Amino acid sequence: MFTTLPFLQPWRRQLGEVRACPENGERLLLRDELVAVFPEGIKGMGKLYKQRYQLQRFGRGGYVKLALRTGAPVIPVAIVAHDRDYASWLSRLSSASRLLSTPMLALGPGLPRLGRLGVPPIASHIQICIGEPVREIARQDALAIRDDGLVHELNECVRGAVQQLVNTSLQL
Repeated sequence: MFTTLPFLQPWRRQLGEVRACPENGERLLLRDELVAVFPEGIKGMGKLYKQRYQLQRFGRGGYVKLALRTGAPVIPVAIVAHDRDYASWLSRLSSASRLLSTPMLALGPGLPRLGRLGVPPIASHIQICIGEPVREIARQDALAIRDDGLVHELNECVRGAVQQLVNTSLQL
């Protein structure tokens, strides 16, 4: 998303970001570096509100092939922002609207010209859940990358593991 903003690139590189490609992933994993992958990608940002806790289809499984090729474990992680904080923020905005006798839209954050830059951050309770390494991937050998059906199955296995972490987080 921010890859087209050249003034951010040096800062992002200092944080350790690299371009997402199989070559960089393999190089980092072979050096025993930790590599984080977000296989839901941009589809996760475009979901409807009612789908907020339902994972979208993951990509084609490039990260699965990378794990198979390097022998790296795939550890599912779910980062869940709970919306109960958002409801609290909306409640406060509604109270301010009544107090000032103005519609809630008039209290919209920022000026219209600022767009998303005028949106104040909403404090949110974020929970990070880390699962066990996906055993189904660990059981395979490097030749499994040639079987697209198996790669798809393993990709779905990881998606299921992450979805289970999300569901567990919501029950806490």
